Amino acid sequence: MIRWRVQNSVDHPDLAAGRPPAGLLTAQEQRQYDGYLSPRRRRDWLLGRWTAKQLAQAHFLAAEGFRPDLDSFAIAYAPSGAPILTSHHPALRGDDNNGRLPLALAISHSSGYAFCALSGNSAGNVRIGADIEIVEARPSTFVEDFFTASEQARLHAAPRAMRELLITATWSVKEAALKATQYGLRTDPRGVE
Repeated sequence: MIRWRVQNSVDHPDLAAGRPPAGLLTAQEQRQYDGYLSPRRRRDWLLGRWTAKQLAQAHFLAAEGFRPDLDSFAIAYAPSGAPILTSHHPALRGDDNNGRLPLALAISHSSGYAFCALSGNSAGNVRIGADIEIVEARPSTFVEDFFTASEQARLHAAPRAMRELLITATWSVKEAALKATQYGLRTDPRGVE
């Protein structure tokens, strides 16, 4: 089962101000947050954590009948850069010495929104990708820089009124696929079609 959640920074006054809500972050996450200098990066990062942790809380409640405190588990990163959930809380049953929980997680941010998706991963072979984008005009070089020749041809053949929507949808699918494969934007997006 895939669970998902979309939230906006205006949904919580602390997030809108770029402050961590009480009880959200672990000590390690607080140190990571403190290391971000950009106010926008801090807000996006917090919104992603808040959304992902509330989604995980809902998952634990539905699957385990237990609603852990938000700061009893953390969002860390796998060596690939993909987000992972970790905890040493005895009721959450981490898989390894690092406390990695058997869940696949994806986090995306755009224009004050966060979109997170989560799925059970007890066999360790489930990966998930998700992306949220606002449909908007992009620089003229965007399509050339990130899309394959056949994608470019399809976009140029589309009705003009549909182009921004199709560009955004194509980009969003590419980004979600790159997250699911755990390559992310460290690889050329033209490698996905």
